[in-house]
Parts: sequence; C-alpha cells; structure tokens
Amino acid sequence: AQKGWPTLSGLTPPPNPDMGDLGFPCFPFARVARMAPVQIAQELVGQLEADSLIAGFSAEGPYVNIQFRPQAVASIVVQEALYQQLQQ
Repeated sequence: AQKGWPTLSGLTPPPNPDMGDLGFPCFPFARVARMAPVQIAQELVGQLEADSLIAGFSAEGPYVNIQFRPQAVASIVVQEALYQQLQQ
C-alpha cells in the first residue's frame, strides 16, 4: 500500500446478501484521494476484473461489493480441509 493510503481492513458482508458476499467502504480513501466515497466506489468497480474466484464487483453507494463464484469457494474450502486433515 502506498504511504498514507488506508488498508481494506473493513471487509464485511453487505447488509443485503443480494448485494454480494463481501463489501468494503470507500470512506477511508476519500481524504487521501480527495474524492467522494461514491465516486471512488464507482471508479474502483470500473477498474476491477472478475476472475476464477470472483464473479464480479458492484458499487452500492460508497461501498464496493464482491460476488464470489460459489463453486470456486467450495473448492478452496474442500482443498484446505483435506490439507489440514493430512497435516494431522
């Protein structure tokens, strides 16, 4: 992270599950970026790309929400559980 930039420590589930699986507020970035949190969220969503784990991103007001691909998440959980089982 660049000096002075906040981290993404505010990741939380959105209040409405239809919004996504995780979200983070853009308020902490407003002072450093000198932009409104709503504008920051919209710009971030425009620059982020889906991949094999993440199905997409959406801006809901000053929040960026993340939608995961359920099958990819399940695969990671199963792999981690099997790995932990082998370590015992």
